[in-house]
Amino acid sequence: MLIVSTDPAHSLGDALDVPLSSTPRRITPPLAPRPSPRASRLLHHGWLDAAELDAPRAYGRWLKQHRRPLGEILEHGTWLDRGDVDALLDLAIPGIDELMGMIEIDRLAARSSYDLIVVDTAPTGHTLRLLATPETVAAAAEVLGELQQQHRLIREQLARVGRPEAADRLISVLAEQARETAARLRDPDRTRFVWVTLPEELSLAETGDGIAALERAGIAVRELVVSRVLADGGSCPICDRRRA
Repeated sequence: MLIVSTDPAHSLGDALDVPLSSTPRRITPPLAPRPSPRASRLLHHGWLDAAELDAPRAYGRWLKQHRRPLGEILEHGTWLDRGDVDALLDLAIPGIDELMGMIEIDRLAARSSYDLIVVDTAPTGHTLRLLATPETVAAAAEVLGELQQQHRLIREQLARVGRPEAADRLISVLAEQARETAARLRDPDRTRFVWVTLPEELSLAETGDGIAALERAGIAVRELVVSRVLADGGSCPICDRRRA
């Protein structure tokens, strides 16, 4: 099993009592002389791998692989010169954390033989953006395709070259990745969503809004975990108010 955190404010390593990075690390009990209860529960079946995704580093790796064809698309479809394109690609792009999180999960899943991948997500807003990533990627692929279209027509009609370029292949890969990821997220046989909340009014209201947003996107949430529930016990002013 692999457990992956997509939360920029990483706490998975703290919960497991070990330092983590974007490279999966094998975790075997005992983690410490007295591991935390959460770590003990995670490890009661034996070993697992764990990682905390680093979105900026993942984006740097992805951009290094695809920079040339992506730059060519922007040059073909805009008035920007190469220097402007390079400056644009080096900017921090809004939503890149979520996009890279989904791409990294796909990468880890494709290169492994894990029976189960557990994704420890960030709070609601970040998570909803993460789950909307396939639509974002599909829209980006469509825009890039339109930017490339004029160059493609000139290439085919004037230069009589019909074979796809690296830029065309990148657009095709992005579109296919968006379709496959969207299908996997909506397939209950491959993906299960477990919503975790607190027994507090604001948390419950956020839970209702979040689950409704997922259902509108075609994603069903069939399990709900309520954390930090206080068991019955002796009289205590603070505990009694929380129990109530």
